Amino acid sequence: MMKKVFIISSVRDASKEFKTKLENYVQNLESLGYILHLPHRDTNQNNTGYEICKENFEAIKKSDEVHVFYNSKSRCACFQKRITNNKLMFLN
Repeated sequence: MMKKVFIISSVRDASKEFKTKLENYVQNLESLGYILHLPHRDTNQNNTGYEICKENFEAIKKSDEVHVFYNSKSRCACFQKRITNNKLMFLN
């Protein structure tokens, strides 16, 4: 069974460099067979804030692990860390 991983990270405040680093990490795990949910790629960012949070919450509930690329400026990342019961792995 492949592990499902949700990535908590900045979306709106993320620099291009940050997103590139994150996408490289995701590509590496996907090449190893992991199933990943990367919010800026996999969550509809055109939805309302509530709908975005709801979609991410559902993806977190379905995940086996949650990996965190922490950014202290991100409001959503703090919220997402509070709603997960999964094993958290901080990557930076």
